[in-house]
Amino acid sequence: TNKFGRKLSITYLSQSCNHFRDGNPKLNRWYKKKENNMQKGKIRMAMIRRVISEIYQMLKKEEYHMFREAENHEKKMKAYYKLLAI
Repeated sequence: TNKFGRKLSITYLSQSCNHFRDGNPKLNRWYKKKENNMQKGKIRMAMIRRVISEIYQMLKKEEYHMFREAENHEKKMKAYYKLLAI
């Protein structure tokens, strides 16, 4: 993403950043380190770029997010497959 990116997609990504940051200790440490030296908007955009890069790598390598909770994931997938079967 850059400054010419679509406003709506950036809005959705920035709203989900806090949730993603809270679930990812590595990203949270990075954010805390940058928090003192940079403006909030610049940190937010940098975090969005990092999240997009991580999502791309996960899709490319066909792997799950390393900080996911396996039990919750399985529960949601069972509900999803049940919904598809209907």
